[in-house]
Amino acid sequence: MQNYRIIFLLLSSLLLSSCAYQKLASYKKTSETLISDNNLKPVIPPAIAVKYKASIDVLNKHFTGLIVLKQTDAETKHLVFVTELGMRMFDFEMKGDSMNAVFVFDALNKPNLVTALILNFKTILLMEWFN
Repeated sequence: MQNYRIIFLLLSSLLLSSCAYQKLASYKKTSETLISDNNLKPVIPPAIAVKYKASIDVLNKHFTGLIVLKQTDAETKHLVFVTELGMRMFDFEMKGDSMNAVFVFDALNKPNLVTALILNFKTILLMEWFN
């Protein structure tokens, strides 16, 4: 009886994957778009602070709150995560293509965690693409 279940599972996965592949195979590109400075808009506008609602899972903990992105001077931008209770969890400073931790809450202040957060936010904010 268990052999039938395994065979059914294998056959169903084959059928489902082949259907999904057929949909992708029939996709047609309309035109190629090259990424340039004109296509990418800045995530952090120079004059105002941008707020995003955020939900972050770190070290088996779930935090919800706001991520605030603000340009403080001509070169420096800050990324701050504030919980719903108003507690600041981390503050990252961005200058050019680099991002450094200014403040990290003591419970989260582990080197591997901080580097993972920095790499993830660099990827999200497209920092390595045209500054």
